[in-house]
Amino acid sequence: MQALLLLALATCPPQASAVVKDVYGWYLKDQNHWPRSLPSQRERFEPGLYAKLSEASKPFQSPRNDGSGVLDSDPFQGTQVGAMSYRIAGCQLTAPDRAIVSVPVSVGRSKASASLQAIQVQVNATGGRWRLADISFPAPEGSPEQTPAAR
Repeated sequence: MQALLLLALATCPPQASAVVKDVYGWYLKDQNHWPRSLPSQRERFEPGLYAKLSEASKPFQSPRNDGSGVLDSDPFQGTQVGAMSYRIAGCQLTAPDRAIVSVPVSVGRSKASASLQAIQVQVNATGGRWRLADISFPAPEGSPEQTPAAR
């Protein structure tokens, strides 16, 4: 019990939030073309999540795009509209080598219609490097939570 209390009081290492900041900065600059530039970010993802994102992006890279396996929402923010901004709102250490980073993302078709999407990014430390392990976002009302790793 005391170990859990100490873990809850521990602060996240700055590298845990920094890797999320790097990935979302890249994503925001290149969100319409992220499937093509995903390989440039490979080192920032756990192998399992990277494999899921790579597989999910294949229909977009296909010249035929027959609709098989097409994503119904963006895996970085969970909607079908564009992202306009993000911020790192907090980081909670859940184990010595695992943290959850809160990333509110402003999404919408325009600034006037924008809303905040509450993204939670799990990061793990492996070999001294923090990497994204999963991204979760609120599901439509009445649906289970969505994550790229779960799909």
